Amino acid sequence: MRVVMAGGGTGGHVYPAVAILDELRRVDPDVEVVYIGTRRGIESRVLQTRPWVRFVPIRARGRRPGARFDRLRVGFWLGVGLFETAIAIARFRPHVVVGVGGYSSFPPVLLGAIAGLVLPVRTVIHEQNAVAGLANRWLSRFVDLVLVSYPTSATQFPRARRVVTTGNPIRGEFAVLGFDVDVNEAMNQPSRRLNPF
Repeated sequence: MRVVMAGGGTGGHVYPAVAILDELRRVDPDVEVVYIGTRRGIESRVLQTRPWVRFVPIRARGRRPGARFDRLRVGFWLGVGLFETAIAIARFRPHVVVGVGGYSSFPPVLLGAIAGLVLPVRTVIHEQNAVAGLANRWLSRFVDLVLVSYPTSATQFPRARRVVTTGNPIRGEFAVLGFDVDVNEAMNQPSRRLNPF
């Protein structure tokens, strides 16, 4: 199986993506992975610990609220990112494109959805946050499947074909810590402010 994983910028996007990739490799040791992100994001450093993942950088840029001519700047870099992504997808020919959020996930998931109209390419996005990001909200209407960490997040994707609650993927190294937590019970507990003193 050939998988494109896309997105990043922050650890909140990248580490769940890495957990998904690790599980895919555990299930299918022959899985081929291309990760599309930016050199400026944390993904370019984190993926160095997984040499079996081929990192393909694109020059996408996110919004800067309040900046003059921001739409022109974002539009220009979106065009560049779409062009660079189109080359990567055409060469790699993935079976699945998975987006984990962030502006760098937009070109790969959008092009994956377009390719899926004529080729056997499936598209999935995963939203880790309780409040969905802009890229995932916009892309949700085009993808085959939306995965969310919290059941309440499903309402933020009213135009999605299918939404499934999966929880937030965590890396296998956390399993050795021996945490035994009932997630449903933990989510129903009232929040408490921690006193640092």
